[in-house]
Amino acid sequence: MNLRHRKVFSTEQAMERELGFLTRLHPYLGFPKVLNAGRMGPDGKWWFDCAMAGREIGAYYLRGGMLSVIGSQLAALVRCLEREGIRHRDITEHNVLWHPEQGVTLIDFGAAIWTETEPNVPPERYPNDGHWYCETSDLSQIDIMIASLGTREFEGRKRPEPL
Repeated sequence: MNLRHRKVFSTEQAMERELGFLTRLHPYLGFPKVLNAGRMGPDGKWWFDCAMAGREIGAYYLRGGMLSVIGSQLAALVRCLEREGIRHRDITEHNVLWHPEQGVTLIDFGAAIWTETEPNVPPERYPNDGHWYCETSDLSQIDIMIASLGTREFEGRKRPEPL
């Protein structure tokens, strides 16, 4: 399933920042590809459209072997980020898409930093969603996410599609 996703920003600066990360990562597989960008409507919000494949990884009921495949693919994507001087800082099941044929896609670079120009800031809490974004390595965040997916209980709600 190929998706066309529109991401909206309140400021041009926020949009340009995320576009900078995605432009740097364009040659690599596993990251969204920007299709176009602009400004819309009377409120003047900034936006860009990108192409990506799959659904949030949390939508699947993952079995042991698939968790290791996904973890390996994410580790390879994090190595691409490191090579390009980027730290994602928000690798969660909501920012990882899975497609059975195209593999893993890492999305949402809103909390990312350039490692060569931005200071190594202490953990911070974003008030909009209450999540902590910390300076643990992106690889540690993958380990935490994979462990939580592997032990997830689906009692009392519909079990997601198995892989």
